[in-house]
Amino acid sequence: MARKWFQLVGEDGRTLTSATSVDVGFEDVDTFRKAVFVEVSRALPANVIASGLTVFANQATYGAKLALEEDAPIGSFGGSKKDALVVQVPTQRPVAGPTLSQQSFVWKAPKSLVGSTGAKWDFQNSLNIGSLSYAIGQHYQAWTQGKTDKRSHPLFVCLDGPGTGKSRLLDEFPDVLQRQVGAQGTPAMKQLLQKAYTFKVTFENGTTDNHGISDPSKMIGTRMLYQLQNSVDWAIFRGNSDNQVFPGEVLTMLSEITGTDLDKICDEGLLSRDSSV
Repeated sequence: MARKWFQLVGEDGRTLTSATSVDVGFEDVDTFRKAVFVEVSRALPANVIASGLTVFANQATYGAKLALEEDAPIGSFGGSKKDALVVQVPTQRPVAGPTLSQQSFVWKAPKSLVGSTGAKWDFQNSLNIGSLSYAIGQHYQAWTQGKTDKRSHPLFVCLDGPGTGKSRLLDEFPDVLQRQVGAQGTPAMKQLLQKAYTFKVTFENGTTDNHGISDPSKMIGTRMLYQLQNSVDWAIFRGNSDNQVFPGEVLTMLSEITGTDLDKICDEGLLSRDSSV
């Protein structure tokens, strides 16, 4: 293994990091830039891959824009911090994808969270409907009265191990609210539940990658927005910074799409998590 020093720069010549080093087993440019990518991937713009990095032997060749070929040996280049290799990072250009205003979003019912045969099994409803109805009723009353303290906003949590039916419960939850809980509430609450819009936010099912999104709220909001379209792959969709939005922004868009008064949207949620995590 050989230690090679390098410094990241942008296409505009701006220094992105101070000189640092990586260990490489085979001293060619392709292997080196892959090692660099692993080392600094969290600091790179979304959609940048290892092959997009351009390597220069030193500051002099960088100034002359004489890049090393990907199959060229690195040899003695990058042997010290003073003579560090220069790795140029491509600029993330806005033309990579359509802007939020250019994209077409419509209300779409969420896809099932369950992709196995269990999705078609009879749902064995063992929920304590009385307790659930009371809690949701209290939340509804707090919403109508404009109460915003955290005690008025219960968080419903489904906690169990893998393969125990959490995702199936989430799939059935809207129906449980509308047909069973709503039937025991006030007429106004029942009507609100019947017109509810369901977002199913998952960090699985092809949307595991969060690269380029550091804010947890935007991780949720981006997945909510992703439900409102079906033409763009997740990796491309979340890589477009215009799509990295907060949940509140999605609800505002939902209001515009459906013609629903934003003041009439009462937010309710159910959280599922594996106890083994």
